[in-house]
Amino acid sequence: MKKLTLLFCTLALSALMFGGCGNDDDKVGDESNLYGTWYLVKYSGWEYNTSNSFSVSFSTSSEYQMYMTFDSDGTGVVREVDREEDWEYSEAFRWYMDEDVLVIIDSDGDIITQDVAKLTSSSLVLEISEYDHYDRMEYKKQK
Repeated sequence: MKKLTLLFCTLALSALMFGGCGNDDDKVGDESNLYGTWYLVKYSGWEYNTSNSFSVSFSTSSEYQMYMTFDSDGTGVVREVDREEDWEYSEAFRWYMDEDVLVIIDSDGDIITQDVAKLTSSSLVLEISEYDHYDRMEYKKQK
């Protein structure tokens, strides 16, 4: 019985000592890594409605680019350029981070929340996941 109690105490102590040693790589990086201009390198996602469902995936090309600029004062600009169709679009927005969620408020006051799956000084991955659709956007920082 004493051996069983000693074994249990040793296991419990080990769990307390090593239980908090997680992998810090899983955490989202510092918010200041977001400051600057990012360009979309890959998009993937799916959508479902009652009449059909579809999935889409593409990598950006020299004909189409999307850029997002995040300034340290909580403002930003999104810009899309399509050279093939010969159009360009830009819109100012406000933003803030709430732990690992990026909150964007567009010029109409609409709020878009995106999970930050990865944020480093050179790589940003945003995800939107709801019951009827999923979007994943991978960005690289412009130098």
